[in-house]
Amino acid sequence: MILNLQKQKIYYAKGEYIYQVRFQEWQNAYHGHDVKIVIKGDSIKVFLHSGELSSTKIGELMEEGVIRYHNKSGNWIIIKKKKKLM
Repeated sequence: MILNLQKQKIYYAKGEYIYQVRFQEWQNAYHGHDVKIVIKGDSIKVFLHSGELSSTKIGELMEEGVIRYHNKSGNWIIIKKKKKLM
């Protein structure tokens, strides 16, 4: 991810990334859950990479959509329907 705040443009880099998942209800403790993030163009897919979840198996798609930067919160968000972009 590249941030260029001087020109008010925020970019994300295409590629594959592995992130640790930390659950708020467990005081942000790490319990061995990792996700693999795949970014191509403006699309993003999130897969379970390691750990056990009751409804998701390793390698299974957990989330997908269009990635956008949310200026008010300062967070990257996933939008599921393109019509919400307009």
